[in-house]
Amino acid sequence: MPASEQRTDYEPSQSVTAEILYLVNLLVIVIFSLILFLGGIDGPYTWMIAIIYFTIAHSSFIILGMIGLIKALEGLCWSYPLVGKTIPDGC
Repeated sequence: MPASEQRTDYEPSQSVTAEILYLVNLLVIVIFSLILFLGGIDGPYTWMIAIIYFTIAHSSFIILGMIGLIKALEGLCWSYPLVGKTIPDGC
């Protein structure tokens, strides 16, 4: 998209971004705590599942953040799946 045609009227608020960040952090802590509570802190399989979950969850957040950054640098509209702000028509 040429620079003259980029949309400038769509600006996600920082409060929405902060709310998403708090929600995601809370979700990671709750799930990690449940894994440790249900599996026992001394179980080797518990730690294996916890490390796999931690790796998958954080790598997916990094990938979504990179996609959002790329879209922002291109001047395109983008929203996080499921929890993101609704994109206006015409984006």
